[in-house]
Amino acid sequence: MGSRTVNIAQEYTVVQLRKELGNSEATEQLIDWLLDAWDTLEVLRDCFGEAKAMQIFTAYARVPQERVQETVLV
Repeated sequence: MGSRTVNIAQEYTVVQLRKELGNSEATEQLIDWLLDAWDTLEVLRDCFGEAKAMQIFTAYARVPQERVQETVLV
């Protein structure tokens, strides 16, 4: 888990991800992103309180999944 502090639920989640996805670089990258997300959520909680932090954190999930296709210029 590196030098980050995680709670028991987070540790359990990371262990389960490794079991289900295997020990790979891709799995470790996903776990790093998840740990970053949890850290970000903590900062949001400190700044805005629990309810507003969760509203901000989950805003993307509540919006219809309409994506604008990116144009790649070559």
